Amino acid sequence: MKRSLLPLALVLMLVPQVLIAASCPTKSTEQWLEWFEEKAKLMSRNVDTYEKEVIEYAKDCGPTWNLKGLSTCSQRLVVSAQARAKRADAARKGSMGWEMSDKEYGDRMAKEFKTLPPELKDGLPKNYREIAKQKGWKVLQYRSRTVPNPPNRSFARVLIVVEGDKDDKYIQFTVSDDPSNPDKPEQLIDYLSVEHNKNNPGKNPQIHFAQFWRDQNGKNPRNKLDISRNNSHGHMTHDSCYSCHPNGVRELSPEPGSYSKEDADTYAYLKKKMGGYGKIEFNGALTPEAYGAPMGKEQGCTKCHNNFEGTHLQSRGALNYRTEKSHIAHKMNADFSMPVTSLDPEKELQKTIDQIPYLLSDAELKKFQAGIRGVGQEEKNEWAIDKLKELGKIDAAKHKQLKFVLNGHPNYPNCLGEPDCFIGIKKTYEKMNGDLRNTSQYADNNVEYYMEKCTPEYLIPNTNPTAVEDGSRSNEGGFFNSIMNFFGAGEGSTGSQQ
Repeated sequence: MKRSLLPLALVLMLVPQVLIAASCPTKSTEQWLEWFEEKAKLMSRNVDTYEKEVIEYAKDCGPTWNLKGLSTCSQRLVVSAQARAKRADAARKGSMGWEMSDKEYGDRMAKEFKTLPPELKDGLPKNYREIAKQKGWKVLQYRSRTVPNPPNRSFARVLIVVEGDKDDKYIQFTVSDDPSNPDKPEQLIDYLSVEHNKNNPGKNPQIHFAQFWRDQNGKNPRNKLDISRNNSHGHMTHDSCYSCHPNGVRELSPEPGSYSKEDADTYAYLKKKMGGYGKIEFNGALTPEAYGAPMGKEQGCTKCHNNFEGTHLQSRGALNYRTEKSHIAHKMNADFSMPVTSLDPEKELQKTIDQIPYLLSDAELKKFQAGIRGVGQEEKNEWAIDKLKELGKIDAAKHKQLKFVLNGHPNYPNCLGEPDCFIGIKKTYEKMNGDLRNTSQYADNNVEYYMEKCTPEYLIPNTNPTAVEDGSRSNEGGFFNSIMNFFGAGEGSTGSQQ
């Protein structure tokens, strides 16, 4: 009698996934490299339809990629696909741009990193400076030249910094920007905490973001990570923190002369402190390297903005396609703080702007602040320089030098060949910012970034084309035929009798 096929049927019922999954195709090393490059081109243009395929292949083809020396080559592609898939899923649930929902982000954050100090639990008290002095907190009141905050599009801020043994809390209150009504209530509180890990040098600082929303009287703050509409006074929208904070802590950008002489020393102190944390991580909420090549290779931005992969002293988080373009433009075309210059005349320009509170009397500073409010963002520095000369705070020679730094030679580029044919930082940075928006150039850099570890030194040559791969697990032979032979029903079976 022929051997019964019943045992085989039972096996097929028990392990169908092994026999018919076959999701990893058989490819040579060269074919896999072509496949990786195809997916890298999609990723470089931020097309996300490839994600599921890459993630599934990473699960099923891992052993094959490892044998061929392709694991390192595939890593950036896979990490990106996994991170973007998580982010897309989180966005459907409500997220500040993390790879997890707001609820998950809030639930996993330690209470100490999302709780206001008791002195500020009901908003900003009128005697906040007195309290800060008693507690040893830093205070800076200024007018931002970057973002108007909701609900009234206010640029006015009060930043209170609470330095602690475990973390530094940066608590920024939006305050009234109406000179005729300085006590007009505002509602937003931005809050970030840097867990500096000074007592754990083996761990990088971690940053935690939160926002609070006050009621219409500027009182009763509620954490917006608490997703109850009632508890957040009905204001549920969140900022995408990473789009403006690629380095974690973002450098302050005050309007020229908008802070007092009393706060000028604090501004200098905080500017140095905020740039001195080194590599800051997002506590597992985000994978920065998953969002493409550091932007600005041709413009020199990657000297510093390189995802901390460089050796430069200012190495920091990368700019990438998720970075808010208007903020890059602001840094380059409004306050001219980026790229950081090494030329003495350009340094002198920034130093002069920072010195305004020291150069003016209280009465002069008050008039200066009123006048600059109506000046366009890109003209504020030049207006400030002109006003300092008008008030006799800088002489004609320095005024001419600083204006030349800003505007360059009036006949540029027709003056090329002349000794003083300088382009000026306005035109320089305007061109650089325009080049940064060249999406084709950035896409090419992205492909290079994702394929960087796919060079011969990382690969093992495919010297044995007949080697068994994951793809041989198919119903066209290989593993399927072997198991059939075991039961005497495959090709070459003698059909043995019982």
